[in-house]
Amino acid sequence: MIERLGGKVPEKQKGKPKSIRENKINEEIANDLLKKLLKLRTLDPHPRGYAFEKFLKLLFDANGMAGRASYRLIGEQIDGSFQLVGEIYLLEAKWQNNPVDASDLRSFNAKVEDKASWSRGLFVSYSGFSEDGLIAYGKGKSVICMDGFDLSEMLQNRLSLNDVLSKKVRRAAETGQPFVRLRDLL
Repeated sequence: MIERLGGKVPEKQKGKPKSIRENKINEEIANDLLKKLLKLRTLDPHPRGYAFEKFLKLLFDANGMAGRASYRLIGEQIDGSFQLVGEIYLLEAKWQNNPVDASDLRSFNAKVEDKASWSRGLFVSYSGFSEDGLIAYGKGKSVICMDGFDLSEMLQNRLSLNDVLSKKVRRAAETGQPFVRLRDLL
């Protein structure tokens, strides 16, 4: 911006990564997605789960992340996949009354580990994750986590999903923790 106004950017600031709050998505798209997310609350549990998967695919596509709908393999279902900075992530999406526990996290982690060695995963639980479950699940896995508060906050603030997930990936790489709340990354 300084350069556009005719000024010079100090050398130490050139190439500096943008903050998570600098890359915004279109306000109309963000509002539409937030309305769709909130509307899911009115659905019965079973159809809500499938609608949540479809919502996440829309979210990935709106952020240019080449979302793929859920698909079945022999003996398992994958809730979808997407591309983040050249890496393919498998998706697990849950919308249930209780926070996700360690058994669900381990089950999804096993699906990710059964794929190519470079596979990664995103577990999105609208109801969040139990603290005991996250501790029991452990650190240093190839899965990052996101909850409903993260989704709502991201859309309300028009944050780029690419940026949010990149920050979550970095924090997981630095700390080993699969779940860090978005508000702690801002």
